[in-house]
Amino acid sequence: MKKFILLMLMFLGMMVMAEKLNTDGKSNLDKLKGTWRVKGADGSNIIRFFKGKWQLGYECWDDEKECMKEPDYDRKSGMNFYDIKEVKNGVLVVFFDKNLKQYFAYDTRKKALVFLDDKLNIDSILSWKIE
Repeated sequence: MKKFILLMLMFLGMMVMAEKLNTDGKSNLDKLKGTWRVKGADGSNIIRFFKGKWQLGYECWDDEKECMKEPDYDRKSGMNFYDIKEVKNGVLVVFFDKNLKQYFAYDTRKKALVFLDDKLNIDSILSWKIE
């Protein structure tokens, strides 16, 4: 019983401590446009306006040969680009296929690109924008 109570307290603490997203209700794609990365890490993400659509680019690694065969692969940048769709209140999403999607947004408090989980809690923060 004590273990169950301790486990429930830990679970409750994780839910309470999850970082919440702060938006102004707008997509803020103009602020997100550019190259973002986690400071000190390899790899980056690009948000661009291309052929009338907003797109999010994911870098293809050398061991991901199938990534380089996708139709939206850009040889010059080494990235796959996916069309961005707005979900609600400034939250955006890209669909990689029917079952795999990534939520993200511009966090107004952190002034950064943040990736979100399915419950729209902050999963990771890309706070370093390369001009």
